[in-house]
Amino acid sequence: MSILLKEYINLLLNEKSGEGGAEYELMVFNAIKSAGAQGKMKQTAGFDANLPDADITINGVVYNVEVKMDGNAQMGGGSIGWEDGSFFPAGKDLEAMQPIADALNASSDSPKVGSAIKELCNFLSKKSRKKIVGFPMSGFLKAAWYEAVDVGLLVPINVKLGSDVSFISEHYKKKGTSYIQIGGQGLFHLGENPAGLPVPKLTGQVVLEVRAGKGGSGGKETSNAGLRVQPRLKISKSSPYTLDDPASIREMLASTKKGKAKKK
Repeated sequence: MSILLKEYINLLLNEKSGEGGAEYELMVFNAIKSAGAQGKMKQTAGFDANLPDADITINGVVYNVEVKMDGNAQMGGGSIGWEDGSFFPAGKDLEAMQPIADALNASSDSPKVGSAIKELCNFLSKKSRKKIVGFPMSGFLKAAWYEAVDVGLLVPINVKLGSDVSFISEHYKKKGTSYIQIGGQGLFHLGENPAGLPVPKLTGQVVLEVRAGKGGSGGKETSNAGLRVQPRLKISKSSPYTLDDPASIREMLASTKKGKAKKK
């Protein structure tokens, strides 16, 4: 993964999650409070990207925790365009999307994806009797799009770029966060485990999915489409402890205290 692509995903890591993610953050906050391990936070960060998602007190020390709703968590998103053999930023945040366009243009998959886009454009142009030259596109027949889907013309356009999660650890380390809670999979440390918790190191991938998608607006028979970008956190490993369950938190804290006592 290119440095520019990492910078883009870092921007998305700074964004707060949607409503479902906020509800899960509240669940974690309440579970920590119920277990008697509340940190300095008096309420959840909500949609404030400048605050940690949660914190927890362990042996008298407060630690920040990043919270993700699940192991397939989305991290923001956007769109890009393609024309004349080159990808370019599109949508509302052109600055944030520039690294994605750069990464795709530099990717070995770029010529293959470009050829697939040309084939789709030619197909839609012929069926709709309108010149379609790239993404974003508009004015093509909806029926033509569905036919393109049926014959598999969209499949070779979809591309994924990936990296391991090591740079995520570095990202949160700079923010003073050593732990991440993932719904359904539990608590992990991010390479450093200052509290000595009996939890595993986070491993997995960040996968950036680029897909062609038809828009919801357009005429009665025509429509538009774009290239959508969606980063996802891909985690399969599970932790023995979780911060969304007070009983699990109390058990983890008791285990941590025992481990500390043995070292004396």
